[in-house]
Parts: sequence; C-alpha cells; structure tokens
Amino acid sequence: EPAPREALWQVADLFLTACLYVAVSNGEYSLEQARHISRLATAVGLSARQLGDLEHRVMRELAHRGAVSP
Repeated sequence: EPAPREALWQVADLFLTACLYVAVSNGEYSLEQARHISRLATAVGLSARQLGDLEHRVMRELAHRGAVSP
C-alpha cells in the first residue's frame, strides 16, 4: 500500500531531487517529464517557483559533476 503523500512533505526536496536525477538520466528533460514532476511537486506542497529553483540547482550540480568527472 502506498504511503500517504503527506509522508513525503518532510522530505519533499530529497524526493523531487531524486525524481529530477532520474528524469535527466538519459540526457534529456522532456516536457512530459517536467509536467509529471510539476504534478508531484504540487502534491508535496512545493510552489512552481520552489520547483524551478530546485530544477536549476539540480541541473547545476549535474553539470558540475559532469565537468569534474574523469
């Protein structure tokens, strides 16, 4: 049985960060994926601005990791 969405509120940032990592793992972040993650973000209480900030942070982190990887 799935956990209630309220259980994710305390870890919303971690949950959505993981979702974003998975979404871009193939090198793309499609509109369909973005919409799905936006719905998840809304469900766990993040605003569009908060999600946008999180998306930018995750993309910067991934770019940095890619730049420093051998």
